[in-house]
Amino acid sequence: MYEYIATHAKDIDLVMVVPHESRPYWQSWNFRAVTLKDKLHFRLAFAPYLLANKIAQKKMFEVPALSSYEGMNVWLDAEKPQLIIANVEHAPTTWQAASWCKKHDVPLIIQTELQRMPNEVLSKIATRIFLKVKKRLFTQAAHITAWTNQGVKFAQVQLAKAEPQKVMLLPLAVDTEFFKPHLRKRKSGKTLRILMVARFVPYKRHHDAIDAIANLRAEGISVQLDLLGKGPNKEIIAEYIEAKGLQSQVHMIDDVQYKEMPRLYAQYDALLLASMNEAIGVVVPEALSCAVPVIVSDTSGATTYIEQGKNGFIFETGNVPDLTQNIKLLCNQATRIRMGIYARKSMQKRFSIQNIGKQWISLIRSTARTS
Repeated sequence: MYEYIATHAKDIDLVMVVPHESRPYWQSWNFRAVTLKDKLHFRLAFAPYLLANKIAQKKMFEVPALSSYEGMNVWLDAEKPQLIIANVEHAPTTWQAASWCKKHDVPLIIQTELQRMPNEVLSKIATRIFLKVKKRLFTQAAHITAWTNQGVKFAQVQLAKAEPQKVMLLPLAVDTEFFKPHLRKRKSGKTLRILMVARFVPYKRHHDAIDAIANLRAEGISVQLDLLGKGPNKEIIAEYIEAKGLQSQVHMIDDVQYKEMPRLYAQYDALLLASMNEAIGVVVPEALSCAVPVIVSDTSGATTYIEQGKNGFIFETGNVPDLTQNIKLLCNQATRIRMGIYARKSMQKRFSIQNIGKQWISLIRSTARTS
């Protein structure tokens, strides 16, 4: 997407500020805080947020990666951009970008991945403090873009209540030329093969997926679940699989290079995302683009890509019987084929880089300071 924007908005002096933890090619930027005032604001905004999430990490959350850029104001002074897009709202880099934009009267677009208040009490309190401290950033922003439908609703109420019209839905695009259907290389037999790509951390809810497989086995339905990922809870999940006696039905598979992911998706009948409060779940649009139907939890941002019963199914997060029933709906091969075809077409029509890119270019041209 960044390449598409750079190609189609060459006449606009645009800067996109991205935390280097989330985009490797920014790692050469070793920036820090802009001013002492900003440093104090960083501490006020992020100290309680990180503390509460650290406490809650063992339950349902991960501590977000935070970074700031040293000398960013000097660099921006030299570039003199007409517009800055900052990703994401919790990053100190966004605060830095906002400070520069305010000083130089340059419009700012903030991308948010927030969708709802956390369930855990301490994290909820910390998030409220975080939003209050950063209120001026959201007020200053010319536009706030959200990746998901849930994100739009949250932003309109919590981030831009006075100006809900400046919140826009701009979903994460998928490269439909790279993620495309490949020749199916599934094993013979009537076993339904499901792939789950997720880090082994609590909020990914691997236990729910495994319990659903146990339910299906008890009903005499042949299902195989393959788990791909890394994380601190990998050994715990392995022990849970063994305790359930599901070693023949649930497997942990070896890491796959990113370039091989389309071929990996082609080996499966469906993709499963069971997470609690997943910001997006990028594997979902990737699988859909590869003509693989998906099953996703209702607190996942990936529901933005789902048309219930057409390209996938949405189940209630944490509700194992509901998940079990939705998996059973995909046991019919004709249903899977129909949904896979629709999934591919829907991704090409609505969520391709070209489609989402055009929306970004329109927003950039209407927002950039051209005078």
